Amino acid sequence: MSNSMKITAGQTSTRTLTDLIRAMDSQRATTITYVDSKGDESVRTIEIHNILTTSKGGIIVRAMCRTRGEMRTFTLEQIKAYTVHRIRFVLAVPEEKVGEAFPRRALRLQR
Repeated sequence: MSNSMKITAGQTSTRTLTDLIRAMDSQRATTITYVDSKGDESVRTIEIHNILTTSKGGIIVRAMCRTRGEMRTFTLEQIKAYTVHRIRFVLAVPEEKVGEAFPRRALRLQR
């Protein structure tokens, strides 16, 4: 996987999703540029642990944020650019609570 920044507008969402799933499966840190709900842009390095679909077909990325040290949620539409690194995951994932809003059901690539 390339270490160069990929702009999501320049590729299909399937390509972006495929790269993020591979980063999750190989436990590689990923730096993303995203726009939050207020329109503010931010750059974060994350460790992706779960990729889910919503009932309306949206895609949610659950990841540990290295800046915050906490689990965060991003929608695929919020991610504007990303780089998958060679460095591995280093953060411990907190135990999820029973009945949490996001079940431990990951979206995986079929091989």
